[in-house]
Amino acid sequence: MSLIAARQRFLDSHPTVSSEDLIVYLSTQTHSLGVKGSMILGLNYHLINVDANTRWGVTGRMVKTAYEEDRKQGKWPFAFSK
Repeated sequence: MSLIAARQRFLDSHPTVSSEDLIVYLSTQTHSLGVKGSMILGLNYHLINVDANTRWGVTGRMVKTAYEEDRKQGKWPFAFSK
């Protein structure tokens, strides 16, 4: 439900953005429901790889890198699920 609400709020605030250009950030440690939920809603998702070096967490630098890559491709990150 939260992804549905976040998607709608983002689209209402950005009327020129198409829902096909939205992207959800998930870590590789996110429960599989994050990926499945994104797929069911027809949303693109970007898996951010985490490992023992980051204590299995996502760093600000990782999010910044993903954001810059996705914006270059015309995608609009609007939600993050860890």
